[in-house]
Amino acid sequence: MNSMSSASHRTPMRSRGFTLVELLVVIAIIGILIGILLPALGKARDTALVNQSKSNLRNLVAANTSYWADFRDRQPTFVNDGWGSLPPGCEDGCTPQAGCSNYANEYSCPSQMILGYATNGGLWGYWVNGSKCPNNFPTTSCSVNACVYVPMCFSGADRGFGAFRLPNIQSFASYMNGKYYSEAYFAPKDVLNLEVAEPFFGLADEFPGVGTIAFSSYCWSPAAMWNPGVMGGVKGCGEFRSISQVPTAFRSPTASQAKYASLKTMMIEHGWFQNPPPQLTNPNFTGNTGWNFNQGRNSSPVCAMFDGSIRLIGAWEAMDADSRADSDTTGQGCGLWLRDTPFGDEGYYGAQAYDTIVETSFHILTRGGIAGRDIVGTGG
Repeated sequence: MNSMSSASHRTPMRSRGFTLVELLVVIAIIGILIGILLPALGKARDTALVNQSKSNLRNLVAANTSYWADFRDRQPTFVNDGWGSLPPGCEDGCTPQAGCSNYANEYSCPSQMILGYATNGGLWGYWVNGSKCPNNFPTTSCSVNACVYVPMCFSGADRGFGAFRLPNIQSFASYMNGKYYSEAYFAPKDVLNLEVAEPFFGLADEFPGVGTIAFSSYCWSPAAMWNPGVMGGVKGCGEFRSISQVPTAFRSPTASQAKYASLKTMMIEHGWFQNPPPQLTNPNFTGNTGWNFNQGRNSSPVCAMFDGSIRLIGAWEAMDADSRADSDTTGQGCGLWLRDTPFGDEGYYGAQAYDTIVETSFHILTRGGIAGRDIVGTGG
């Protein structure tokens, strides 16, 4: 008997695509996930950049500590103490230029502010000259560069500038890696300065005839570099005094004079990098100049304190501390920063601020200098 087997015939399944509604649902879900993830990724990236800046400041704190050990605990200084030997006629106030010229012509050739070396053997620096300097010395006079040597100038064309902006000069850079253009001196959010500095990172020749100089993202407290007497003294509600009123004005104080080490800033980010405005450059200044850390209430610079701790201090926090100290009877009713300097009530470029609410010159014009404080503790 023959048997016949028959194969069963099955109709193949037809593939079914997504409906329009289903596609829209998937797209909506992806959009929601992106909306959730992007801010988190942005925050993580921002945190990484802040942490890098904190790391830079930790290295600078270590360099400062080494500097103190070599110079009898004194703050970095780039001016000879003898600049305080002012010429006759300074009773009513003399400029740093007068002190520089008097010293360079009557006592000795000043130590020079060297930025670095070019491979062709040239030196880059801010030179000052006088009759006590060698005949073949650069001819730049004190009237041009003296403001770069002192902690900060309060008048003249270089008003607001000074040695506090130059932690990467050779005499201090030797405590880091000896380079002017090193990533350790530049905050990763400092876009404007990085545009100039980055091409020189890792190069042997940092100054191949380029005329534009990028200044470090970090700065010392100029108030802490002056003799405290200039910044109102260490007792009471003292007033600002000119260099002609303080014979030892140019003698930098010791780090141990930081009475409130955890409340006094030593080095901070000079620019407004956290929560900055959309416009990177400050239209109140000429050139490609950014906003300063104290020109917006939302600014929160990364700061290194004199006790070595690293933290962010909001401009609003400094304003609140100043207000509390001003009304606190135990603090003698003094604000934390001086309003009677030649900068006036608006303080360090306060007139060029981004908003009308911010009002602080902490770190720059600290009352009492190194013996003062920029914020207050929980107890006031």
